[in-house]
Amino acid sequence: MTNPTNANKVGTSEAVPPSTCTVVYEEETYLSFPAIARAGHRLVVIFRQATTNELDLDAKLLICRSEDDGRTWSDAQVWIDELGVDSRNCGGGQLPDGTAHFVYDMEDGRSRPTYYRTSTDDITWSDPIRLVADVSDADEHLRHSVGNRAIGYNEHQLYFPHNAGNSVLVDMRDGSQTQLPRLPRHESSVVYNRQGELIAISKGGVVDVSRDGGRTWIGLNQIDSISQPDLLRLNDGRLLFCYSDKRRANECLLISEDGHDLDTVQPLMIFHGTPDLQIDSRGKAESLEHGEEILTVLYEASGDRGPGRIYLVRTPKSALDIGLS
Repeated sequence: MTNPTNANKVGTSEAVPPSTCTVVYEEETYLSFPAIARAGHRLVVIFRQATTNELDLDAKLLICRSEDDGRTWSDAQVWIDELGVDSRNCGGGQLPDGTAHFVYDMEDGRSRPTYYRTSTDDITWSDPIRLVADVSDADEHLRHSVGNRAIGYNEHQLYFPHNAGNSVLVDMRDGSQTQLPRLPRHESSVVYNRQGELIAISKGGVVDVSRDGGRTWIGLNQIDSISQPDLLRLNDGRLLFCYSDKRRANECLLISEDGHDLDTVQPLMIFHGTPDLQIDSRGKAESLEHGEEILTVLYEASGDRGPGRIYLVRTPKSALDIGLS
């Protein structure tokens, strides 16, 4: 993969032009795992509030809302707070019919069940629905972990892909769940391309393809020097790829026609993190197609050295050579 053409020596954490950024939320705690979706006329972002990246049984999920397309944000409100459980690993986006959904884990130190909730207006959210993926040969700590935001599998089913536990299909007509084989690699992000193939990219940068709906996978290529990848299918059928560098300091976007060329496409840097590495964590970012822009949420967690921040980065589609859908 080639280096971003707009890389520069920004001195503090900030967006790299032509992208701009807004702080969604900031406080003297450990903020992480943001996810973004549109529910009705609002943009909503959920994220984890805790004291550390390690297991914190007092952790909770907070939600912030924007009525003006992400330019200003409400105060944070508690969205999920279960006693004795660490709520984490959020994912979210739009279901095929436009409904907003969020996925998250509930870890208690023994198991990590995963739930999802949906909403069409952000006024009413569904009760948490548990995703069942009990696999006999998986590590006990991860036996129920499903994770990863849903994608439309067919007209009626949603696909929740995962590696540690079996992937799960949910039939939206009756809520029934069916297991599919696990993903071939750890912490993969999965989308359908225009050809009807499932494309997965793992935390380690390995790209795999499935031509039978996730039952078998074939390795395509390896992308070096990246971390925390995220894939999103755009309205025009192309794939948006969001990733960090190995230090997790800088965030980049690129566009692929079908996912087979992710190792050769020119990326665009959208965010430059603190160069002194005075942050404990910059985890996986997540993007949302929003009109003529790509919105990307990411976090910086500084531990005891400073506040945690949830950022929203706005990138014009034109900067990524994306035609309007």
